[in-house]
Amino acid sequence: MTKVFSTISWTFSSLISAFVLTLTGAFLYLNPKIPDTQSFSQVTLKAPLRIYSDDGLLIQEFGERLEPLQYEEIPHLLKQAILDTEDKRFFEHSGIDLITLVNATWQLVRNRGAIRTGASTITMQLVKNISGDTEVRFLRKFKEMLLALKIERELSKEEILTLYLNIIPFGKHSFGIQAAAKTYYGKDVGDLSLAQTAMLAGIPQAPEAGNPINGPVRAIKRRNLVLQRMLEQGSIDHNAYKNAINAELTAKVYNRKIELSALYASEIVRRRLLTDYGRNAYNQGMLAYTTISSKMQV
Repeated sequence: MTKVFSTISWTFSSLISAFVLTLTGAFLYLNPKIPDTQSFSQVTLKAPLRIYSDDGLLIQEFGERLEPLQYEEIPHLLKQAILDTEDKRFFEHSGIDLITLVNATWQLVRNRGAIRTGASTITMQLVKNISGDTEVRFLRKFKEMLLALKIERELSKEEILTLYLNIIPFGKHSFGIQAAAKTYYGKDVGDLSLAQTAMLAGIPQAPEAGNPINGPVRAIKRRNLVLQRMLEQGSIDHNAYKNAINAELTAKVYNRKIELSALYASEIVRRRLLTDYGRNAYNQGMLAYTTISSKMQV
């Protein structure tokens, strides 16, 4: 019996040692590649390329939207919708939620490789969105953890949440919650209803396939899940939940109204600017005025 116990103990110790050595090796390999927090903590405005006629009428609009907000400008209800859904212990952990991580690991074992709930915290999701890493999955995930811990040491929780809400993609070329509110509802984020707030809070899981334009059924299911989480966490009462969950889908794409149709000319201008300035032409807020006159168009 003693011999069996010793064998089990030795095997367990060996596995732990191997795991620690693996983590140490990964840390030594990845640590020099971890960027400084300052390299991504400054968020700048992104505005689309707009092409006008010579008399100032909008012909076409191309590119991305991003309108950064300060922490105080983001509605409390929206913050709660994100936290209740994505990371309810955000203000308690240091970048890695050990409870969620253990739960995900248990699911991985129990479900033979399938995980039904994610283990990434908001800080780790932030890292994923700013890094664009293409390394193998283990290295990428471990790198996310390292950078998440680093971010948590250098930025406040409020700064992290603000950065996250300012840069995450919401589909339809919109980045950040303010741009998303204007893209789908044509209004500032502070003017959204509870149902609209929950709808936007559910998009980041699948920005293209799960937004209310490309995937309305999926988006409504996700919105209702957000509302359920908010109810469970006490962020809203049952009456508010009931009204919001029965709200109709009102989202549509709000672009600047095209005032003059000249698609061929706008495409020539777009290609020229793309050649001269690269992809930056789509997010620097460039205004291109052509020699086209609306009075000459039929």
